[in-house]
Amino acid sequence: MQVNAKLQNLMMKAENKGIEKGIEKGREEGREEEKTNMIFHMLKEKFDVKTIMRALNVSEETINKIKATMQ
Repeated sequence: MQVNAKLQNLMMKAENKGIEKGIEKGREEGREEEKTNMIFHMLKEKFDVKTIMRALNVSEETINKIKATMQ
């Protein structure tokens, strides 16, 4: 029985790690989505690209990709 308990414990730990990784991935995707929304709105309000780059720590390429979807 002890082997089963150890195996079950290992499986639970692995499952928990997978869940934690999934949660962190979801958080990261949420942060990126929010940053994209902020860039979109700043462009809409005619903020300078350099200002957006500094404020949100993003590349000009990222901003240009979002700008291209607006046109």
